[in-house]
Amino acid sequence: MPSIDAQSTFRVDLSLKTVQGAALCALILAQQASADASHDLREIAQFRRPVAACALDKELIVVANSRSGSVSVVDTETWSVTVERQIGERLSDVAALPDGRHVLATDEQEHAVLLLGVEAGKIWEIGRVPVANHPVSIAVMPDGRSAAVASLWSRTLTLLDVAASAGDDEPPQISVRATIPFPFPPRVQCALPDGRHLIVADAFQARLAVVNVESAELKFVRSFAGHNIRGMAVAPDGRDLYVTHQLLNSAAPTTFDSIHWGNLLENLIRVLPMKAVLDPETDLVRAGRSILLGTTGSGAGDPGGVAFTDDDRLIAVASGVDKAALFPELHSVVTPWIETGRRPTEVLVVAGGATAITVNMLDDSLTVIDVSERTLERDVSLGPTPDPGPRERGESLFFDARLSHDRWLSCHSCHTDGHTTGLLADTQGDGSYGSPKRILSLLGTRDNNPWAWNGGFRTLHDQVGNSVTTSMHGEALAPEQIGDVVAYLHTLEAPPPLIPEPTSEDDARLLEQGRTVFHAEGCARCHVPPLTYTSDQIVDVGLEDEQGARKFNPPSLRGVSQNERLLHDGRVDSLEALFRDEGHQLETGLSDDDVAALVRFLRSL
Repeated sequence: MPSIDAQSTFRVDLSLKTVQGAALCALILAQQASADASHDLREIAQFRRPVAACALDKELIVVANSRSGSVSVVDTETWSVTVERQIGERLSDVAALPDGRHVLATDEQEHAVLLLGVEAGKIWEIGRVPVANHPVSIAVMPDGRSAAVASLWSRTLTLLDVAASAGDDEPPQISVRATIPFPFPPRVQCALPDGRHLIVADAFQARLAVVNVESAELKFVRSFAGHNIRGMAVAPDGRDLYVTHQLLNSAAPTTFDSIHWGNLLENLIRVLPMKAVLDPETDLVRAGRSILLGTTGSGAGDPGGVAFTDDDRLIAVASGVDKAALFPELHSVVTPWIETGRRPTEVLVVAGGATAITVNMLDDSLTVIDVSERTLERDVSLGPTPDPGPRERGESLFFDARLSHDRWLSCHSCHTDGHTTGLLADTQGDGSYGSPKRILSLLGTRDNNPWAWNGGFRTLHDQVGNSVTTSMHGEALAPEQIGDVVAYLHTLEAPPPLIPEPTSEDDARLLEQGRTVFHAEGCARCHVPPLTYTSDQIVDVGLEDEQGARKFNPPSLRGVSQNERLLHDGRVDSLEALFRDEGHQLETGLSDDDVAALVRFLRSL
């Protein structure tokens, strides 16, 4: 048989090519249909943990499931799941493209953005693009030509170009255009109607970054008193930005009265004039106002997502108490609450504004709300779930504000997603009031021993039980419930380091120099490597709190680069300042080079 070279393949008869192409397309479609059927997870009992949803052309709701890594498609005509497919490992967000046929999803574990095609009974992956580590949210700009991805622990915003489809048979294309380093760990995003600006919120503290997407520039950062920003929405007239968050009074002791009267912690919607947000010289607090969620005797712990209906009404969820509220007008009157599924984190408005949907993370469901009647229309299950084990029961307790007196706060309120707000709290954890202490991260806490700043708790069980009764003033948990919370906390890994791996040979040498300094200065006596970087002791660190205490429990250094403040009273705002200004536990004075090396080593832990 004569050989066929590359040139001759293009001279094959057109009719033959057409037949072969049609056969190939049919084969691909048949294989895709078979794959769709064989991988449909709708009837599989699993914990999905939905975290985000978006609407496609008023007919379909696309839901991103975190724990299962799957995507569910819900038909709004029948309110049933038409298909569920395994797409990633740990999905964190999903956003629709303007064509109504494609969505972008972020995978926090795979550090990627996925481009997905969606139809009523099908989901398929078209491609994926690597982004900065730990992406947790994605925002598509109004024109659909660009998108932004916020990566939590790597403190980066990745800007994507989105090239629209050339035709019905051609999918859009996505590519990375720019990466913007951030001064804080970002999470919630809000694209502004002008199509150029994006507001990105700090995941833990009340800080807002203003980003010019066109120039790929972080313009400035605005801040105000508060923490746990979990929702942002622009008013329909574009004049105000609505932000849900909490406000902890670090000077108030965690007494029964402080919680009862709402003096310790407030759950708020902050209304910020857009002109003030975009003007770095304007005082945000004075320019804006607040809507208080919850009242004395009936708190509304952990405000979450917020959105506007087409008739300009505001809807918000209180994740810690499983409720949603519709405001008849944009003022600070709390309307009757609507019951939702467990831990509603997001809310979106669909069907021409007549329907609102909450995404209920802890019972794998959606709640459908009739906007005009302000009533619950139905709950939509995303699929069967197994019987919950200790981990799942503990997770539900951790995020439940009903553990506290009058439902003002949950464990998550101070330990955001298990981490920390970085603020001070005046609790009985150290045996007294009057000396507020920095809230510690619970990520990786299973490796700590003892617990509390004064090392007063020998077991994590004791610490958990004491926190509920003395810091939250709730009913005492049963031993089984305490065990469940501990089981959940044991699943939380320490936060990843800000700079895990050397970026160059010089950086590798600097890291190793820092490791040498760490041991030479005796740091390992209190922060014992290589696993926990802490120790079972309390140590006099040469500092004294307001009650005269000088001995403190050395916290783990795992993930220390992700802390905003350091030392028991948060007096230090950087690792450099810890050694340069405080000389923290140094046996000798360090040169600038040694300080830089030591800090580099700590940022690798």
